[in-house]
Amino acid sequence: MKTTFHGYYQPTDEEFSQLWKDSEFVFDANVLLNIYRYSQDTSETLIDIFSKFSDRLWIPRQVALEYHRQRLGVIGKQESAYEDIKKLLTEEPKQIEKELNTYKMHPFINVADILKKINNNFNKIKTDLDSLKKKHPDLISKDELKDKITELFDGKVGPSYPPEKLEEIYKAGKKRYERKIPPGFEDKVKDGIREYGDLVLWFQIIDHAKETTKPIIFVTDDRKEDWWLKFKGQTVGPQPELVDEIFTSANVNFYMYQAERFIEYAQEYLGEQVNQKAIKEILEIKDLDEHRKKLKYLIARQKKEKEKRQQRLIRLIESKKDVKLIDDCQDDCQDDCQDDCQDDCQDDCQDDCQDDCQDDCQDDC
Repeated sequence: MKTTFHGYYQPTDEEFSQLWKDSEFVFDANVLLNIYRYSQDTSETLIDIFSKFSDRLWIPRQVALEYHRQRLGVIGKQESAYEDIKKLLTEEPKQIEKELNTYKMHPFINVADILKKINNNFNKIKTDLDSLKKKHPDLISKDELKDKITELFDGKVGPSYPPEKLEEIYKAGKKRYERKIPPGFEDKVKDGIREYGDLVLWFQIIDHAKETTKPIIFVTDDRKEDWWLKFKGQTVGPQPELVDEIFTSANVNFYMYQAERFIEYAQEYLGEQVNQKAIKEILEIKDLDEHRKKLKYLIARQKKEKEKRQQRLIRLIESKKDVKLIDDCQDDCQDDCQDDCQDDCQDDCQDDCQDDCQDDCQDDC
């Protein structure tokens, strides 16, 4: 039964041990880009591990492309953080002052004294941020991380696909996404062909595995369910369809890790002390990034749904139907709201989501 349903079985300890001995290590673009977000100690830990597996590293062309396209954006976001925090520290005292002024008539609380201490502390933090900003490395002019990554993956990047091959993948992707076949179906909210990025890199991994006949360990910081099998909020392992597809196509074993688990198991395999501080930092950054991605996903999904409602309205106007059709539009739209809000929100936000969505329906219809 295990040979038929290969993807639903966790490797045994012996199989894991063999996997680490034989596998090529393939990294997603988010793993390489997150190196810019980590502290120097954590970044060096990850790059040191890369170097110790240097003869077994490989990345698909799609990963290399996304790394180069997004690198400057990631660098820019780190550089702008100083001014973003200073702006927050400038605006916050105004709100605090407004709240504290309601206690001006208190007999024992000196509001002016409290405000002075708050402003002095905030000003000191802003001065410290200015000092830190001056020490921030100019990665635009000299990017040592890029130099190290380039050296590590020199000659270890897969070939590009010709345009006709990419078109085939996009067509296949549309059908796969409709059936929720992983990976990539949760990227449908992305614009244009960007929604097929994960599928392109997946096919490039499979093609590489066919050529080398070596098992693959894929390291990604993507936590979506089009990569991972989850149960009651816990990650069980790679989506079984992925394990089955690469085994059927290339006859190789496949497993996946997120960066913190990769560091843990890699250092254990190398006989090194596990850097728990680095693992803790990676988890903290991933939690913040996951929250940001969820918000971005919801915003993008709401935008697409609004566009669909507007297109329905245009069709109604063009067909010059009677008022009854507009009522039907509102009914259909509100049914969509009910389904979308149940999918996207927990119980405590469904009411607000439905109210906002139904207001949009009223306006659009």
